Amino acid sequence: MTTESGRRWVVILGASSGFGEAAARAFAKQGDAIFGVHLDRRGAMPRIEQLITDLRGCDVPVHFHNGNAAGDEEREKAIAALQEAMQPGDTVGVLLHSLAFGTLRPYFSEDGATIGRRHMDMTLDVMAHSLVYWTQDLVRTGLLGRGGRVYAITSSGSIAA
Repeated sequence: MTTESGRRWVVILGASSGFGEAAARAFAKQGDAIFGVHLDRRGAMPRIEQLITDLRGCDVPVHFHNGNAAGDEEREKAIAALQEAMQPGDTVGVLLHSLAFGTLRPYFSEDGATIGRRHMDMTLDVMAHSLVYWTQDLVRTGLLGRGGRVYAITSSGSIAA
């Protein structure tokens, strides 16, 4: 979506599949520029390249960054790439956090294979803390300002029988 002052960008963490991919398609169709962050191996890249082509077919700028969105250095690199992609007057209108990576171990188990501190710390860092850090950095850099929206979504995970 283009406004009088510039284009609105949507930053999607976890943009290559699931909710993130669906949101990227919907936002691109309404005219928003897409900056997607994903963590995928080489084998998945043909599918992601097709997604990027599809999004660009909506006549919007599209930039994807392949890296661990929960990592501090990767977040810095991604935000620098976003700044480079944006034109004067552009702004981030939406940050969508759709990272679903964590441990699905049970809290209680007769065999002792339960979730521990290391598992909980990793899960919370990816699925919760990274949302705070991304928001802080986008606000600190002036990319996400007044009127910007921050959304976080996830899947229900898996249920052990």
